[in-house]
Amino acid sequence: MPLLQLEEHPINMARKINAIEEINDSKETWKIAVRVISLCSVQTPSKFIEMILMDAKRYKIQAVARNAEVLTWKPKVKENETYVMQNFKVLCNEGEFKACDHPFKLQITSGTTCKHQELADIPKDYYSFKNFSEILSGNLRTDVLIDVIGAFHDIVRSDNSAPLKKASFWMKDLSGDMIMCTLWQDYASKFLEFHENHKSELIVVILTQAKIKEPEGKNPMFIQNSKFGSKLLINEDIVDIQKFKDSYCSVQANEGPSQSQSQLSNSKFTEQDKLTYKASVMSLSDINGLTEETTCVTIGTIAKFVVGKSGWSYEACSACTKKAEPHINSFTCKCGKCNEKTTLRYRLEVMVYNNKDSTRCVLWDQECVQIIGRTASELKNELLEEGEDDPLAYPEALDELLGRTMAFRLKMQPTYNAASVLKVSEDVGIIKFITEQLHMYEEKTNHANGEPVLEDHVQCESQSVSATANYDPNDSSPSVTPCKRSTEKQFDDLHPHDKATQFSATKIQKRIKKE
Repeated sequence: MPLLQLEEHPINMARKINAIEEINDSKETWKIAVRVISLCSVQTPSKFIEMILMDAKRYKIQAVARNAEVLTWKPKVKENETYVMQNFKVLCNEGEFKACDHPFKLQITSGTTCKHQELADIPKDYYSFKNFSEILSGNLRTDVLIDVIGAFHDIVRSDNSAPLKKASFWMKDLSGDMIMCTLWQDYASKFLEFHENHKSELIVVILTQAKIKEPEGKNPMFIQNSKFGSKLLINEDIVDIQKFKDSYCSVQANEGPSQSQSQLSNSKFTEQDKLTYKASVMSLSDINGLTEETTCVTIGTIAKFVVGKSGWSYEACSACTKKAEPHINSFTCKCGKCNEKTTLRYRLEVMVYNNKDSTRCVLWDQECVQIIGRTASELKNELLEEGEDDPLAYPEALDELLGRTMAFRLKMQPTYNAASVLKVSEDVGIIKFITEQLHMYEEKTNHANGEPVLEDHVQCESQSVSATANYDPNDSSPSVTPCKRSTEKQFDDLHPHDKATQFSATKIQKRIKKE
């Protein structure tokens, strides 16, 4: 009987490239084509190299080289380069914090090979930014590190002194959502140094491998850097940051006051929450005695305008709060917005009284429009129509502000003895609530030799706020990121979202008594 002849099939001797999503612990002969998108050395306590690898389908996996392999692999691989690698020990991804959400991670062994190869199909734009709303919703895993991008909004606290350096600040994304970011040690120093030297710019921050920190007590949910793996990129000349800047300026330019107010009204916060969030309830007398920049809430009546060379308005970029000189032709603001013309905004200095105490406050565009119901441009045009072209002439419509008692959310700058108004409310219930808090504060004041000795200020946290929305509810401004800027000759008061603009050298007295 003749032997059965088997049809011959060619056998491929070389292994095919596996996708990262296929990797499991069933074997160790995986072969992958990847880009090294993150590479860092760690020494806690033994030395090892940690990498994040990404393939053409954007799937990512963590790889670790330990002990003897560190010396071999450290000079062999470079960040952003592409390689074909094979033969790994596959481990479960069970660390407390995971650089990737892949269920497994790779360990480099003496049998692992690595060949540098140009692989154009593996993307160079490898960040996977999370929207702040995703983070604040509480739906993301807190054991998986994330990438974020946002515009710097406001410093919460900073300490650049040894041994523990820290910087906490608010970031805002393209949807207008905000989250607090805390940086430690070298990351904090890098941010604070950049912030100090670039106060006039729109500051865009990328933080990679960030930890999500759950809210604890009165502390909101926030993000922070990892000890080793995080990268902090600030205004760097890369595509992701430039795209964000362009989109951010466009969003701010197209978002009008009515839209901003609508977004606020639909938020999870009550008006009282927005006014009192993370602020100290203080009397005007004690606000005037502050020695540190403080956000506070008080009650007062607008008594009169403080007339000065700056008048009641200023020309600004159409997308942000920065002052701009009137231009005949179009111009580009430092925030990146190209303007056909400037926009007139309110900037109104007033004296606010309560009993015998007073302080100088600066009302800005949003609050003035809210109270008066008309824009600065509308009032200016009415003056011109009536033949009044004096730039320092105050429109009679501004008198709508006088004699009104309000609850004020202020940011007091003791260096300049003046306060920027962040928010106002004439709601009877809110005024009553703040007044009661002030009475509680006064009851806690001890008297010695006829002078008050103050205990801790009443903290008005209004913690009916849900744990899924832990960001400053006050900020409704449609302006571009409230970064600091240098003093302008004719514009020397500090915008609440533009903190480095200086107040004028004319100081008010700590306590001004009524005649």
